[in-house]
Amino acid sequence: MRDRRHWLRRLHWPVTALGLIIFYGSLVLDFLQLRTLGFSLLVWMAVGTSLIVIMAAIWIYGLSRENAELQQRLAPALEITFDPSAPLFIHRGKRFISFPNPIQTTLYRVRVGNLSSVVSIDEVRVRILQIDPPLLRSTWPLREMADETGETSRAGFTLHPGEKRYIDLVMREGHQGRDFAFSLAAPRGVSYSSSDDRVPVRRYQLMLVAEGRNVPPCKASFTLDRSPDDEILLQPI
Repeated sequence: MRDRRHWLRRLHWPVTALGLIIFYGSLVLDFLQLRTLGFSLLVWMAVGTSLIVIMAAIWIYGLSRENAELQQRLAPALEITFDPSAPLFIHRGKRFISFPNPIQTTLYRVRVGNLSSVVSIDEVRVRILQIDPPLLRSTWPLREMADETGETSRAGFTLHPGEKRYIDLVMREGHQGRDFAFSLAAPRGVSYSSSDDRVPVRRYQLMLVAEGRNVPPCKASFTLDRSPDDEILLQPI
């Protein structure tokens, strides 16, 4: 499919130029016969030269656009996305704090991806750059999905061309949970105040940033709130 789209883009501008030739075909015949319109040879030479210039300009424009698209695909760049209708972005489960009454949990994730089709990006980390109101104080990166120790998330992982990974962002325990708990990749054994990764349930504005080696940072803003049915409500801004 990708090869098909590639060849369709390459054929677009030659077909456009051919269409112009067909459209002006009657004028070309008049140029050869010099009868119908009665223009002089110099006029026909000017018309022919103009057609050649127009077709050349269209051809060059098409090549420049194709080159720009190619450079965009080759350049390493990060993106952060969130799609609640797709799998893995929202995970609902149970946490057994006291048996036999488990607590329902809802975990929201974002996805970080490498837009390049050629170049890998090393040392990728996603963290909360800003929260408003500013209640979160920890600077640990967010935990990648299934990274139980948080070691990979702290050191940074590699995104290969076109690869995407999911990042745990925020969780709420039960419908009566008083806090939003952020999934920070703090090392085990490191003690920090519970207020460093938890904030009271209310409306917030978050700014996330994805960073990697030798690439510009990518920022994404979200609102975090409680939905009418008392679930987490995460929406891109």
